[in-house]
Parts: sequence; structure tokens; C-alpha cells
Amino acid sequence: MNSLAKSRIFGFIAMGLALVAIVMLFLPYMSIKGPASLFDDGSVTVNLSLTTFFKFNSALSNDEAYDSLQDGLEDFLDGFSSEVENAKAAFSFVIAFALCAIILAFAAMILDIFNNKVTRIIALVTTFISFAFTATLFIIFVAAASKAKEGLGILGAAVKIGPGIGIILAFAFLLVSFVFALIALIFAVKKGEGAQQAAYEGVNFNASNGFGTSVQPQSFGTPVPQAAVNASITFLSGSCAGYQIPVEGNDEIVIGKDPSLCAIVIDKKYEKVSRKHCGVRFDASRNMYIVTDYSTNGTRVVGGQKLAPHSMAYIERGTTINLANTENSFKLN
Repeated sequence: MNSLAKSRIFGFIAMGLALVAIVMLFLPYMSIKGPASLFDDGSVTVNLSLTTFFKFNSALSNDEAYDSLQDGLEDFLDGFSSEVENAKAAFSFVIAFALCAIILAFAAMILDIFNNKVTRIIALVTTFISFAFTATLFIIFVAAASKAKEGLGILGAAVKIGPGIGIILAFAFLLVSFVFALIALIFAVKKGEGAQQAAYEGVNFNASNGFGTSVQPQSFGTPVPQAAVNASITFLSGSCAGYQIPVEGNDEIVIGKDPSLCAIVIDKKYEKVSRKHCGVRFDASRNMYIVTDYSTNGTRVVGGQKLAPHSMAYIERGTTINLANTENSFKLN
């Protein structure tokens, strides 16, 4: 299994863990358990979730609603603050942090779908920030539980107050998701390093017979000055037929269907052509093109062999390249 596949697998695992963490953030953040005599409604267990904090925040907007809160929950309010306005600010703070954690975890989950280094880095940072918000909430509820228990005085021994299952599991799942996102990024970076190594150990395709021979790093005579080289590709057929694109310097011309990734965009009707299908560069010192296949369905030398996936190949001028056995073909001038 190559680095690209490993990066994708770990990315999907990180995505799944982030999704589970989002669900956990809707479960209780704090659990209060004690004798029924402490609660007006006779309940023994009170679980405080994100929905509960929304209700509290609304109730604190008027004195009558605040006075009607259960005695057991008033003790919890004292764990934050004895003042209504301060308690409201505390609940608003909890709600804001929880929503930020949910939104960032969702963003990380979406970013983990894309398998390239830039999105992997953004997904990793986003996951970490979401984890930081969740960790902050976890610490807050541990501290609030301790203060609320102290506020109960002698009754505190009979009451169990602590972080709820939701905040604990969200904390754990986001931590593991961050680890898997980091591993996915490491493999994505290795994929790029492997592609650079392939430039040395590429395959030299001869348009006349289509067979490849190993190319070892060596000197090929006097290098051709880059400024004196006239390198370009011309599309012979397909959605870009007739276009001639210069290949300048050491820049890679990327071909595919995604406008955000490619300099040459193929029509989306060609389903077999990948979002990022292949890239073309020119090596002036060897007077040869370097073509890299990034695709799912392959890049082929017309009349010759299919390029090795996710690796570079040295190809002679005058060769025609085909994308995924579609009508999209271009010539290396």
C-alpha cells in the first residue's frame, strides 16, 4: 500500500472520529446525581446538555423564570456564579465554545475528504482548535462541579457532580481524530517526497516503440540553456482541442477537471478523467518532458504503455499522451 492510500485511509478514520465527536457534543456535559429530596420534581439524576444550556440562558432573561428553576439546579448555578447576569454570561460562554467546537469539527471532517497536503494541514489545525475548545469546556465543568459541590455544604457528600458522558467522549474522540489527522498528513508529505524520488528513478518512454527502460541519474552531455528551450503541449482532441500551452521553467502544468487544482481544465462530462489527472514539466538538461500520473483511471502513451500511477516518467518530444482512454489527447512538442 503506497503513501497516498495510507493518507486517504487515516484521513477517513479522522473524519469518522470527528463525526462521532460532533454527536457526543450534543450529549450531557455535566451529570448531577443525588437523593430525590434535593430536587423539587423528585428526580434523582439531572443531565446538563447543550440544549439545557440554551434553555437556561433563555430562562435567565427574566427574574420569574429564574426563580422557578429547580433547587438542585440553583446549586449548580452557584457553581458558576451567584449573580444572574454572571450566570447568564457563563452559560453564553459554554454555548459559544460548544458551537465553535461543533463547527470546527464539522469543517475538519469535510477537509479530511480531500487527499492533498494543503487540506491535510488545514484539517489538522482545525481539529486541534476544535479539540482545544472541547478541552477547555471539560476543564470548566470539572472546576464548576467542584465549586458546586462545595456550595452544597454538608449535602455535597450525598451528591455526585461531574463532567457528563458527552463532553468526556467528545474530548477523547477529538484527541484521537487529531492523532489520525496528523498521521494522514505525514503520509501525504511522504507521497510528495516519493514523487520527487521518482523523478530520478523514472521511466524513459520512446514514442516509436512505447517500451520503457530504467533511467539512472547521470549526465546527458552539455545541458541546454533553459531560455533557449521551446517547450509546449498541444491538445489534439477533446475539450481543449487546438490549444497550445507553453511549459516554462520548472513549473508543472497540471491537467484535470478541478479548476482549483489545474491549469488546464477538462470538461466535467469526461467522467473517467480525474479532478487532478496528470502533470507535465520539461527537463531542459535532458531535453525531455516529465509526466506525472495522479489519476484513478490512468494516463497512457498513445501506441505505448500506461504510465505508472503516482510517479514521474521521462518522455521524449513528439509523444502523444492520452487521458483515461477518453478522446482527450495532447502532444509533447
